[in-house]
Amino acid sequence: MILAISDAADPLWRRADVDFGGVRQQVSLACLPQALVGDRVLVHVGVALALVDDDTESPRAELEP
Repeated sequence: MILAISDAADPLWRRADVDFGGVRQQVSLACLPQALVGDRVLVHVGVALALVDDDTESPRAELEP
């Protein structure tokens, strides 16, 4: 979940503090200009790639019997 956003003059340099289950990490928002504080995001190698919808089922639910 995004805790805070650091805006920059160039949108490619926007960064966010994200909470990963108690671990805080700073990630790039270059791919998600629409991201807001409180949004849940999918992050890979320090870049937020997609917004995660809380209402959707987890992909793991399909694997469980």
